[in-house]
Amino acid sequence: MYRNIPLDMRTYDQWVVWRYEQTSADKPTKVPYSVRTGARASVARPETWAAFDEAVAAAGPRPTGEPSPYSGIGFVFTASDPFAGIDLDDTSDQVALERQRRVFRDFDSYSELSPSGKGLHIIVRGRIPKGKRHSSIEIYSEGRFFTMTGNVYHSAPIAERQEMLTALWQQMGGADETPAEPIETPETESDSEIITRAMQAANGDKFTALLEGKRRRSPTFRGAA
Repeated sequence: MYRNIPLDMRTYDQWVVWRYEQTSADKPTKVPYSVRTGARASVARPETWAAFDEAVAAAGPRPTGEPSPYSGIGFVFTASDPFAGIDLDDTSDQVALERQRRVFRDFDSYSELSPSGKGLHIIVRGRIPKGKRHSSIEIYSEGRFFTMTGNVYHSAPIAERQEMLTALWQQMGGADETPAEPIETPETESDSEIITRAMQAANGDKFTALLEGKRRRSPTFRGAA
């Protein structure tokens, strides 16, 4: 199934393996590991990354038939590649879920289900100044790794979406907010307040077009992780 991942990404030597580890009292964390050393990988240390084929081999069964100690593979986003990832987290909040559906429809790019099957990862071409998370949506273009499953939800090329990515990033707070962290933090603004502020901004026409969600198919996922 990993061969379903677009070749555009597979040519970069920015792959790691990962496994679930209980690092806190909350849900298990996806911890990245180096294919070559077996030590923990870091998004800031290229020497801990490897080629796609190496990661796939490490995540597969051993020659003896024993299962791999790893749960899957992941791609590290960096400033030297053209990709950005949009992570739609699993949510039961209907307002947040509708926003996720609009993002999915409008970005219309390669999308795959997360390891849990409850979330969605959308891969696009574009850059943002720093990662953001708000209301069950996360976006990154460097300094983060995404688990990659090849479990395709929307079979499409990785699309160029710089203008839309910038609009979404600004709608999520842009440079006015701190970078996203892996630990959930309380929201200080409601979805309706953010939407109103974004529509009144200088580039509000772009966000309004994104919000209307006039393109193509609707997702059937409940949320994403």
